[in-house]
Amino acid sequence: MKENVAKEIEGYSFEKTNLNSRKISKQIAITNSKELLLKKYVEIANKEGKTGTWGINLTTRKTFLSKASTEMLEIKKEISFEEFSLVVHPEDKQIILDDWVKILKGETIKTEFRLLINNKTKWIRSVSTNQWKDENNEIQVIGSMQDITDIKEKYLELEIKQKELDFIIHHIPVSVTQLSPEFKIIFSNYDHENSGGIDFFNHITPEFQENLKLKFTEVRQTAKSVSIELKGFGKSLTINWFRLVINKVEGISKDYDYTYLIIAKDITIEKQFQEELIRASTESEEKERKRIATDLHDGVCQNLVALKLLAIKFARENPILSETFQKNSLFNELKSLIDSTLSDIRRCSYDLMPINLELEGLYGALKPFFAVNNIATSIKHSLEINAITEPNDFIAINIYRIVQEFIQNSQKHSSGTEIFLRISENKHHLIFCLSDNGQGFPKTEDYKTGIGILGMLARIKNIGGTYNVITNSGSGVQLYFSINIG
Repeated sequence: MKENVAKEIEGYSFEKTNLNSRKISKQIAITNSKELLLKKYVEIANKEGKTGTWGINLTTRKTFLSKASTEMLEIKKEISFEEFSLVVHPEDKQIILDDWVKILKGETIKTEFRLLINNKTKWIRSVSTNQWKDENNEIQVIGSMQDITDIKEKYLELEIKQKELDFIIHHIPVSVTQLSPEFKIIFSNYDHENSGGIDFFNHITPEFQENLKLKFTEVRQTAKSVSIELKGFGKSLTINWFRLVINKVEGISKDYDYTYLIIAKDITIEKQFQEELIRASTESEEKERKRIATDLHDGVCQNLVALKLLAIKFARENPILSETFQKNSLFNELKSLIDSTLSDIRRCSYDLMPINLELEGLYGALKPFFAVNNIATSIKHSLEINAITEPNDFIAINIYRIVQEFIQNSQKHSSGTEIFLRISENKHHLIFCLSDNGQGFPKTEDYKTGIGILGMLARIKNIGGTYNVITNSGSGVQLYFSINIG
């Protein structure tokens, strides 16, 4: 293999110079003086710099190597071009062959190739040129060589590191996106090839866009980091959940006074797990409520009914006592207490397990619930429904519990005279407004530490809703929340 390549190089040399044996014999005397000049060039180049130099007289096929070149090649004597070709790395031999042809045509060639010397790989950077040419077609080629092994290894190491960094940047579980003040994407490692110049809001589902714009305004005005959870389009155009942290950054863009830097994490799996956990917890809670309701209705209620019937039967079957019992106020109070207890237990049982919710949906269950409260209390309970879309069972039971909790809290603590619920619907949401005209809470965050309000807000979050609580001393409480319906 090595011998064949050497012959091939030799073939290129003499074929391209049109040399023949007669011309070579006539030129030997002429070239002696130029060999001396070539040697002088090598010596001067060697003194002037650390780069090794070399030369080849194609007429005599003699080579001239500087000291730096021999040290580079780890030899003690000059070698022929054919011998030099034998130490060229097999994968780079064609490079040498192609460059040699170009040099003989008069081109100056800069190239990098590898040598295999003593089982070690050396990287060489070479500059070669066809320096002299006269009417006798005498050609002498000179060049320089530089050992760039250390540089090349560092470069290759950096190249590997860069590839690793690129892989990390484009495969880390978070995306980094830089936006212009107009929300155009400047850079994104999430989809860096196709997203430049695109409006960032094209990646966000419509129902979250208004809230996101408010977040950008907050960041721009306060220069503080803000976070938001929203739905956006993934790489495969699936709709995923993302948690965004938005920052305002100044001084890193020549085109804008400031840009937005967004760190986004795909939390779809996390959300799915939370939803499954919440669903399981809610289902478990509802099963327990159903069990308690059944025990109350089928157990305690029936026992109380039996107790009432026994009391009446006992009185009737004892004529002597009958008239006394009938006239005795304690006996009447006993019957009244049993009736009242039965009523309370039936109501409690219904609250624990609203049968109408399963049979008639959320709106069908809320109507009798408000009607019963209007009868049972002196507070006016008003219900206004301007919606058609029924939420699914999981969301419906949570909304029902939120309404229950609000009304119970208002009845116990607000000292108000009216409780109002309005339900409306737009393209993407069901919107709920619960309010009372009671005493409200002081304008602080303390109200959020109450068990009742915490339970309501937790349920709203659990079903993917957003909320706003408006309250102040003497001005009642308004709870607004919305649920996405697609």
